[in-house]
Amino acid sequence: MRPKLWRIALTLALFLVTACNASSPTNDSKTPLPTPASGKATVAGRVLSLDGKPLPHTAVWLAEVVCDGPDPSRCAFVLDAAFSPGVYTDNQGYFVITDVDPKKYVVTIGDPQTIYYNIPDDSGRAKAFDLAADKITDLGELKANLIGP
Repeated sequence: MRPKLWRIALTLALFLVTACNASSPTNDSKTPLPTPASGKATVAGRVLSLDGKPLPHTAVWLAEVVCDGPDPSRCAFVLDAAFSPGVYTDNQGYFVITDVDPKKYVVTIGDPQTIYYNIPDDSGRAKAFDLAADKITDLGELKANLIGP
């Protein structure tokens, strides 16, 4: 009786480890993106190096944009590694972040404590992406420079 219980426990543990390590859905035309929960947003994209190669297992964070009034020069973005939405890219550089509060965010790629890259706008400043409730925002291919100084 005891060996049978041990096998069941081992099978359950292996199932849980496999489920926790399963890759998240990607936006690679083969896998549909998940519909956002009501009142939430989903954001997806693919992270590439500057030479166009996928960046696998790379952190992608959403840093909330906070403004003091309507003047864009009085805005800052805040990244909190404990609370900011974020995921790691899959083997091909794809990522999907689900159930995000609909706000403005700056996309930060990499480790905010060492080497990171903020997706820039046309002027070279960090670009703010406005995520809408009940919508999927596909950011497309994001090229990141993660080479240190």
